[in-house]
Amino acid sequence: MRHELWGPEIHNHRISDQDGPLVSFILKYDLIIWNDKDSEPTFETVNGKIWIDITMSSANLANKKMNWQVIKNNFSDHNYLVFNVESFNVTRDPPRIFFNHRQILKICKSVHQKFLELQKEIQTIDNKQKLEKWIEELTITINQISQSFPRKVIKHLRVPRWDSELEVNRKKTWALKSRYQRCRREEERSCDESFTRNRKLITNG
Repeated sequence: MRHELWGPEIHNHRISDQDGPLVSFILKYDLIIWNDKDSEPTFETVNGKIWIDITMSSANLANKKMNWQVIKNNFSDHNYLVFNVESFNVTRDPPRIFFNHRQILKICKSVHQKFLELQKEIQTIDNKQKLEKWIEELTITINQISQSFPRKVIKHLRVPRWDSELEVNRKKTWALKSRYQRCRREEERSCDESFTRNRKLITNG
């Protein structure tokens, strides 16, 4: 998969959205791509070269990145990705909270009501301390209403970044693989394309 997020922009007449699932995954989990778009290609053959191997991490770890580079490999089409990471104390990122449509509406109504209550105070704000106090009161309201919602617990998460969406995609991939392997007629093997696309999604996730 090529994309200008981790490689140079390459104009290609063939339209492809193979990088779409990976880009969505990166955006969903706020990951930082380490690749240098001006680096040597990560994959080279006699037919061409491409930037398809990606290094990415959370923002906390990305701040410790040192000397990311691509090194030529004479024994494989894939070149080596080499980097160093500064020593640091490992800390867990706070869990992200996702709200459904009903919960978002409830938060909006509460914030709107609180804003009306604090609206008169806006006219009296004439320094930084008063502004911070006003923002703090509004923030407390948002936190209180958010904490009143029941937490959705996803069980059996064996690896970081694994969620129910990836679990569903994995099951779909294995179902397509099983169906493909049972096919006897050549025309039935058209599902190979769907299987390959889903397998790439799981592998990159």
